[in-house]
Amino acid sequence: MDIINDTRLQAEATLAIDPTGQRHVVAMAKATYAIPPTPDLPAELADQQTPILTADVFEGEPGLSNPFFECDYALFRPRCDIVLKATAHAPGKRPVYELEAGFEFGDCVKNVRIVGNRYWKQFLLGFRPSDPERFLSMPITYSHAFGGTWPPSDTDPTGSAYAANPIGCGFATERHVYALMDQRIPVPNLEQPGRPVLHHFKQHRPWSFGPVGRSWTPRQGYAGTYDDNWRTTTFPLLPTDFDPRFCQCAPEDQQVPYPQGGEPVRLINLHPERPDIRFKMPHLALGMSLAMRNGQVHVLQPVVDCVVIDADAGVFTVVWRARHPVERSLSEIELLSIGQGSRQRAQSRAMGQGDCLTCSGFATDEASRKPILKDLDL
Repeated sequence: MDIINDTRLQAEATLAIDPTGQRHVVAMAKATYAIPPTPDLPAELADQQTPILTADVFEGEPGLSNPFFECDYALFRPRCDIVLKATAHAPGKRPVYELEAGFEFGDCVKNVRIVGNRYWKQFLLGFRPSDPERFLSMPITYSHAFGGTWPPSDTDPTGSAYAANPIGCGFATERHVYALMDQRIPVPNLEQPGRPVLHHFKQHRPWSFGPVGRSWTPRQGYAGTYDDNWRTTTFPLLPTDFDPRFCQCAPEDQQVPYPQGGEPVRLINLHPERPDIRFKMPHLALGMSLAMRNGQVHVLQPVVDCVVIDADAGVFTVVWRARHPVERSLSEIELLSIGQGSRQRAQSRAMGQGDCLTCSGFATDEASRKPILKDLDL
């Protein structure tokens, strides 16, 4: 299978199998845009384009530290993930004890309360957070949110982990009270606004903007049932109760309908010098077409199913995805064409005309040897 990409976007295709055993070609494109310096300027493609990720990116040791970005490969996402990598900054670079930061993406609005470093402190009737320390900036990561893992000990032979966020801090059951008395156990810096973390043993919701680990709850519950019956009747396919929501990496309150372009975006207290950043999403229409070896042409309908805003780096990425069923393998496909004129190019290849631009609706600028579009086909 050939891929002809008439854009500056990164593009790839892969084979995936759904729970019924149906094979699909999954076509992906990824663009990196620079966050505009002022609200009146449009978002432009960045000089350096981020590659399509083939593995998750972590803050430290994979699987045992905060996930920054998730692998871009997935069969299908029912909604669009909005993911942020960000650091909260005190306005005016003046130290504060606490502040609120957040983002808006269209109708999706989410804020986080950030509190300076605290520790569990013993009082007459138990433990309470100590007074916070001042801070200038704070990473918004799950390592600073409620959760954590305790290794095996004399009082906890098997160890304990907070299933919703095993890499967090502040979680402790009655078996860990001895540690709260003897050690400076941190209280989470990140809280859901209006729901402060006051107890180490309650089921507080971890509050952050990044991707949720695949083995964390509630995401783990969408993976399906892998029992003896699955091993006997279904393996190596996915279980029949596999839920495509498992492919969504963002928290559920950061999953939105597929963006169409033009959605307003706002970042609040997520930049050391720009406490209120506003811009609009760019035009998101993208053409994708397949030319099959049997002569058929299929115009795909790619959707944007992941937007990652890296406020620390001043960029955001957009991932388009489309799929089409195949009988056995990618060898059934002659060409995947991406960009303007993708349908005409695929039709040209299917008719045995190669990649003739003039035959497929293009004229050519002889000076630059670049195609000039006669008919827009985004």
